[in-house]
Amino acid sequence: MNKKSIKRMLLFSSFFNVPLSILLIYQFVWNLLKGNNKSYTILSSAELLLYIISNIILAVIMKNLYLEEEHLLGMYQNGEKLNDLIIKNTPSGLIILNNRGIIEYLNPSITKILGSNDTIGQNILNIDSIKNNFVYRNIVDALAGKSSVIFGLDYVTNATKQNRVFNIYIDAVINKNKVSKVIIHVHDVTKEVELKDEIESTFLSTIEALAESIDAKDTYTGRHSSNVLKYTSKICEAIEIDDKQKENIKIAATIHDIGKIGISDNILKKPDKLTDEEYEAMKKHPVIGASVVGKIHGYKKISNIIKYHHERWDGRGYPEGIKEDEIPLGAQIIAIADAFDAMTSNRVYRKSLGYERAVQILTEEKGRQFNSELVDLFLDVLKDSEDEFLEIG
Repeated sequence: MNKKSIKRMLLFSSFFNVPLSILLIYQFVWNLLKGNNKSYTILSSAELLLYIISNIILAVIMKNLYLEEEHLLGMYQNGEKLNDLIIKNTPSGLIILNNRGIIEYLNPSITKILGSNDTIGQNILNIDSIKNNFVYRNIVDALAGKSSVIFGLDYVTNATKQNRVFNIYIDAVINKNKVSKVIIHVHDVTKEVELKDEIESTFLSTIEALAESIDAKDTYTGRHSSNVLKYTSKICEAIEIDDKQKENIKIAATIHDIGKIGISDNILKKPDKLTDEEYEAMKKHPVIGASVVGKIHGYKKISNIIKYHHERWDGRGYPEGIKEDEIPLGAQIIAIADAFDAMTSNRVYRKSLGYERAVQILTEEKGRQFNSELVDLFLDVLKDSEDEFLEIG
C-alpha cells in the first residue's frame, strides 16, 4: 500500500464517518432529552461509544501505516541515492543494454573510456569498435542468455588514444526464462598488468643472473643455459601450445641446471669419468633444482619440468624412471636441447662431437631417449636455422 492509497482511504473514510458520527450524536442527545426508553438510550450510547472507539483504532492504524510508508519510502529513496552514488563513482565502467542490444545506460567511468556518452540509444552491435573486436561474439552470446568473462582485453581508448587492459564481465539478466537486460562491467587493470610485468621482468633478470652464476662454476659449459634456452625457444615456436606454457618452458630451460648449486665442484669439474658414487650424486641435481624452484609461488609446473628433464622416453632416465607422455612436455623439449648442446660443446672430459654427429645421435635415439616427433621437429628447425645454431655450438 503506497502513500497515495493511504490518503485516499482516509478521505473516503472521512467522507462517510463524519456525517454518520453527527447523526449518531444527534440521536443520542435527542433520546436523552426526550427521556425515551432507558434501555434504548443505553444501547444508543453503547453504539456511539463502540463506533468512536473503532474509528479511533482505525485512525491509529491508518496513521501507523502512513508513518511506515513514509519510513520505507525514505529508506528506498536513500537506497536509490546510495546506489546512484556508488554506480557513478565506481572506477569500473558499466553498460546496461536492453534485450535487443540497445544501450540504455553508461556510467561516468565507461564514458571516459569511450570518450563520450553519445552512444546511448544505439545498438552496441552496430558500433565499429565493437564490430571489430572479439568482444562482439560475447555480447551476442549474452543477448542469447550466456554470460561470459574476458580477461586481459587490450583496447585503445577513444578519449586518450592510449592502450589499456580490461577485464570484462558480460552478464545476461534472465527474467521469466527470457533475457531482459545485459549488464557489462569493464574493469581497467592496466596498472596491475604493468606492475605484474615489472615484477616478472625483475624476477626473470634475477633468474638469468642465477643461471649465469651456475654456468660460471664450470668454464667448459659457460654458455650452456643460454644455449639450451635458444634451442628450446625454437622448438616452442614450432609447436602449438599457449603462450603461458611456452613461457614456463623457457624459464625452466634457463634454470634447468639450478640444482647443480648443491653438487660439489669436485664432481662438476672432474676431468675424468665419474665414479658410480659420483654419478649418483650428480643425478640428484634435477631433484635439488625442483625443490628450490618449487618453493616459489606459481612455479610448480616449472619445478616439475626441471625435475624431469633427464627422464627418457623409454623410461630408463632419472630421477623417477617415468616414460613417454608421463614426462612433462617441457621436460621432453629441454631433454633434446640439453643433449644437443652437450654434444656440440667442449666438456671437461671430452671435445665437442660436432654438429653432424650430434644430429646422427639424436636420430638414433628417437623413441628411446627422446620423443620421436619432437626430434623430427627439432631437426627441421636446425635445417632452417643451421648457420645460427652452428655459431651457437
